[in-house]
Amino acid sequence: MKKLIFGLVAVIALTGCGTPYKAATMWDPRNGYSEVFLDNTRAVVSFSSTRQDRGEAVVRGVMLRAAELAKERGFDGFLIISDSGNESTTGFSTGGTYSATTIGGQTFGTMTPGIPIIISQAQHRITVQFISGADRITGAFKADDVIRENKRKFQ
Repeated sequence: MKKLIFGLVAVIALTGCGTPYKAATMWDPRNGYSEVFLDNTRAVVSFSSTRQDRGEAVVRGVMLRAAELAKERGFDGFLIISDSGNESTTGFSTGGTYSATTIGGQTFGTMTPGIPIIISQAQHRITVQFISGADRITGAFKADDVIRENKRKFQ
């Protein structure tokens, strides 16, 4: 029974570590993809993650989203026009507490420090040009190849 419980806890813990492939939302803007279309053939695609595997996940996620957008718009690939990534760490602390007791004119105090909370986030952003004939253009990514290679990493 203990082994079963330990196994379930391990699966739940590991499941929470992986970056999900989903759209970033107002409630979870630090995890997922987003895009802004510049015109019919160009877009800025971003992918962010605060999860443990964030370094690899943001690169795979941004490429996968760009490939999906190319296919949705009727193109078979894309070129990367610009590429940038960053990783940031934000930290803050919950409020600590102090309590004091006075006994016989002498004050004794206890300080409980706040809990430090550290959030590390990685983000990768690419500007892409959607293209047809990706197999004939040097440096182009074929959407089907990118989807096949990266989709399974998020399952």
